[in-house]
Amino acid sequence: MKKILSLSAGILLVGSSIMAEGLPKKQVQTIQRTKGCALEARKNLLPNSLKVNPQMETKTDTRKENQRKPITGFKNELEKFKPGINRPALSIMNLKTVQRLDSIVDIDDPTGHEIQKALFFYNDTYGWPTVMQGIGHGYLDEEMTYEWHEEGNLKGYMKSFTHIHYGWMIATKEVYSYNADKLADTMWTYKYDWNNESWTPDDLFVFRYDGNAIEAYVWRISNGEYVHILREYATYDNLARQLTYRSYFKEFDEVWDDELGEWVASWGTRWIGQGREDKEYWPGSTTTDFLTFLQGWLWSETKEDWEPFRRSFHEFNVRGQFTEQRIENWNKENQNWNGGVIHWGMPDYNGKTTQTFDTEFKQTSETVYRFKDGVWELRAEVDFTWEKIDEEWNLHREAFS
Repeated sequence: MKKILSLSAGILLVGSSIMAEGLPKKQVQTIQRTKGCALEARKNLLPNSLKVNPQMETKTDTRKENQRKPITGFKNELEKFKPGINRPALSIMNLKTVQRLDSIVDIDDPTGHEIQKALFFYNDTYGWPTVMQGIGHGYLDEEMTYEWHEEGNLKGYMKSFTHIHYGWMIATKEVYSYNADKLADTMWTYKYDWNNESWTPDDLFVFRYDGNAIEAYVWRISNGEYVHILREYATYDNLARQLTYRSYFKEFDEVWDDELGEWVASWGTRWIGQGREDKEYWPGSTTTDFLTFLQGWLWSETKEDWEPFRRSFHEFNVRGQFTEQRIENWNKENQNWNGGVIHWGMPDYNGKTTQTFDTEFKQTSETVYRFKDGVWELRAEVDFTWEKIDEEWNLHREAFS
């Protein structure tokens, strides 16, 4: 029986965003924790790129041979590699917001006993971060190592990143290469074989750029060979906002390998659509917060192609306040956007919300509609009345009808 690779869309590219120049040489922080998780406390102290992944956990597989094992997926961080816009994504020179920690960060219990400690080490020549060690109850818990290009046109760009968690016996390594435009074009990932004390190849990521478009491909080791299992495509505008996104996964089955004592994937040849979105943005904004159009798609197994699913329209006034939001659902049976599709036993009607404002941009009303039987019917209405008190406008009352 063929299966669809059920992964969250995107590529996993971990911790490279660290700034190391122009910050204080010494900083010490000690936190007394009377409640809560010490690990969570430590995570909140560390730069984002050094935070422990709470999902990294080994578990004993007690299932029988006739049970299936899900394949873990990739986290969506393809945005780190927007073409042309933030192209030094793996460069230390491009980062200006993370605070440097030269010293030890301690997390103590109420009695003053040390629970967790983090040590940060930096390159003597340039002051770039090289190692972070997490120590718990006096034992080395985890270690992250960063290797940088120190000369040539790639100076300040990351060569590799290694993350070892001794408590969970998990170790991963990423090695990067770059194209002539200093964009990461290949990433090799490895996992550590604790029995043989050696690194073994895992996944291979390849990135291709064309103007403001990017393509990503993933190969996974299967039976000693790389198998192409994922491909993604995205386009961006000149403000680095994503306009289109599509991802596809290879279908696969799983069989039990007696020699390995684990489930292994048997990859097919058919590509399955996993995610697709199309977006447009309000011209008055330079951020991703003001979408004027968003459409989602679903993959049709019978057609082996994309089908419309849902779309939304947003209108704004000159100040960026939304004046109308309309959500439409694709009616597969009638082949139109009139909605009314039954999902989980309930009809999924189209909806619309409108807002009005006065000349001073104070909201005066909000109205909610539902599209049913070919007409928009009123579902709720709110009127806002404002009163000026001591030269300040205050919401005086709300009238519902």
